Amino acid sequence: MAAPYVPDEADIIWLTFTPQSGHEQAGRRPAVVLSPKAYNSRAGLLVCVPVTNQIKGYPFEVVLSGAD
Repeated sequence: MAAPYVPDEADIIWLTFTPQSGHEQAGRRPAVVLSPKAYNSRAGLLVCVPVTNQIKGYPFEVVLSGAD
């Protein structure tokens, strides 16, 4: 049997962000994994941020170029 997939830092994965409340993003969308594989494997959790194509001009926005 193959080992389960454990995402690593900087991986782009698809997640379903539901339920949501307020102005949070909902539905199935890509997310960038921020936490390292060792943490994700041990904790059974991961830290990630959803990806959007909406640019709103917030100072904390990060542009993903796709060149890497």
